[in-house]
Amino acid sequence: MKKANLLIVVALLFLYASSSSAQTFMICEGEKSEAGPAHCLPYDTFVSCYASNERATALCSELGATGTPKLVVMNSVGGNRCGYTNIRVLCQPAPRKPPAPTRRKQTEPSSEK
Repeated sequence: MKKANLLIVVALLFLYASSSSAQTFMICEGEKSEAGPAHCLPYDTFVSCYASNERATALCSELGATGTPKLVVMNSVGGNRCGYTNIRVLCQPAPRKPPAPTRRKQTEPSSEK
């Protein structure tokens, strides 16, 4: 198996194992949006060079996720200013806080004789 194919399989397994209820989408990052379809896998949104982190955070926030999104580079090709990169984004729910400990009501010793 080629190294690139192996990386894609590992990335997909990681995404599948991370959360079955999390929402995912694809970003194509590059210089020219009109060149995206020729260089990227099918994607949900296009962003200019080096803007994928901010866009992923904004999209996940719009979907109601409050955790930090996970970004996995699926494919990258050279071209123009920064190349074209396919990024799978996994919107994570915020980590759950453990419930606050409850205090047991202490009973006072009986003063009866």
